[in-house]
Amino acid sequence: MRKKNILSKLKVFFKNLSPAMRWTIIVAPVVLAGVIIYAVTHPIDITKESEKIHKRVTEDLEKRGAIFDRMTLNVSHERAGRISYNTLSVQGEIKKPPFDISQYGDLLQKEFGKKCRVYITSFYDDHKKRQIAFGVYRGKLLLYSLTLIQPKMMERPVAPPPLVGEAEKAEVLKPELAPKPCSVVIVIDDVGYTRKDEEMLFSLPKAVTLSIMPCVPHSGYFAREAEKRGYGAILHLPMEATSGADPGDGAITTAMTEKEIRETLRKDLEFIPCVAGVSNHMGSRVTQNGFAMDVILEYLKSHRLFFFDSMTTPKSIAMKAARAKHIPTARRDVFLDNDDDPAKIKKQLETLIRLARRRGVAIGIGHYRENTLKVLAEMLPVYEKEGIKLVRLGDIVK
Repeated sequence: MRKKNILSKLKVFFKNLSPAMRWTIIVAPVVLAGVIIYAVTHPIDITKESEKIHKRVTEDLEKRGAIFDRMTLNVSHERAGRISYNTLSVQGEIKKPPFDISQYGDLLQKEFGKKCRVYITSFYDDHKKRQIAFGVYRGKLLLYSLTLIQPKMMERPVAPPPLVGEAEKAEVLKPELAPKPCSVVIVIDDVGYTRKDEEMLFSLPKAVTLSIMPCVPHSGYFAREAEKRGYGAILHLPMEATSGADPGDGAITTAMTEKEIRETLRKDLEFIPCVAGVSNHMGSRVTQNGFAMDVILEYLKSHRLFFFDSMTTPKSIAMKAARAKHIPTARRDVFLDNDDDPAKIKKQLETLIRLARRRGVAIGIGHYRENTLKVLAEMLPVYEKEGIKLVRLGDIVK
């Protein structure tokens, strides 16, 4: 009965409409359906964007006085869903470097504003040259890749000649070099899963740095205790590994968008307030990925946090990328307990001490395990008597 009433009301309503209004009601759904079908099936072509970016970059470099010795260009045609685009790859050696190329990513970002994002995708530095690749992205689409090569000018320092008659005197008066100060940093990873052995952990010197996992049962507890007892703490950020091993909850992956990475970081840091920095848990895939590391480092820079590279892969770009952004950073030298045997942990600790004596400072990572804590409790006082200074990670990052 109610159905009939509704239908009859609709008929009356339709009859009272003007002819033009009736046609509008009939045609509008058809047009709307056509627009939707067209939007879903018709490809979006942005292949010209990479050329526009290249033009802006070359004009910008010319204004800055960059002179290229050689330049190569390659174009690859790509497709992502309905979007067709080109990735233009440019590589050039700067003959007369007018500026430090490690800073060019920030300059490019200012040039493009919010329209595109600029990330460091690779970083290579040795005594002969510095080579940095920048990727210009729209969303997750790589539209432009710029690799700049900057040769280093090597000059041998020449000592001034001694004054006449002073050579023998200088030889006699030459003082002995003072012994180089020697320091070690100990970072304890994977803190937060359990409270077992916590008293042993907190019996270690306060210069030991605790690397606390997010999203585990006792993350907040250890963060609070570290602050209360005067220990340094950092976030041990789970990251995707090349092996496919599960890094745990709160992990950063290379499949994430910029927004997803930033939101994950925000949530992870909420578990562990008052940290001074962040290190990677696993992360052999992420620390090689320019896009992901750039987003992570930009977030850390905005929150004044340092990045400590656990060096789970020799291919990591994390430390060089952090330095290019002027973010305080350091990386691990020795893993102390890949083998849980106390004798082998002691041997690794001795390796760390030898490295510190040779270089002045060295960083070792151990894990929140009974044998590791016992060896450290036994050996750290011994090394302290030998003049080895234990310092916090936050005191040596640069």
